[in-house]
Amino acid sequence: MLTQEVVHSVSVTVSKNKDQVFNYIREGKNLSEWLVGTPDVTEISPGEYEASRAEIRYIFIESLPASDPEGQDLVYFDVGAERDRMNRRIMAILSPVAAKENKMPQCHIELIAGRTSDMSDVRWQDVCDRHEAEIHNLKLILDR
Repeated sequence: MLTQEVVHSVSVTVSKNKDQVFNYIREGKNLSEWLVGTPDVTEISPGEYEASRAEIRYIFIESLPASDPEGQDLVYFDVGAERDRMNRRIMAILSPVAAKENKMPQCHIELIAGRTSDMSDVRWQDVCDRHEAEIHNLKLILDR
């Protein structure tokens, strides 16, 4: 879970099953496709990535699949400008959506970002704005 008291949450439903979404989101090489302002992402160790964005220079991804196929999968993103000072600040919750007649299974994605105590109001607004764009990016990519 996130430990921040102030969070921003956005969600969307996509036309892929939960396993497909889980595999896409937890794969660090895909970050450059949907994480706003991060065109270059390089793996530096398993689950740890270096990005081209100053405030999110380092990213560590921890993924927790549900033991029950109908349960929620969780993906945590620890981020920071310095490798030894990352915060668990972003979380994705993936929930299966029951298939309806003549429709493929779907997945509901909720992205949650936490505000750290050192964030200014301007920085927090930027995080929220990017978060809105990122959920739309995920929808566009995963609905292809």
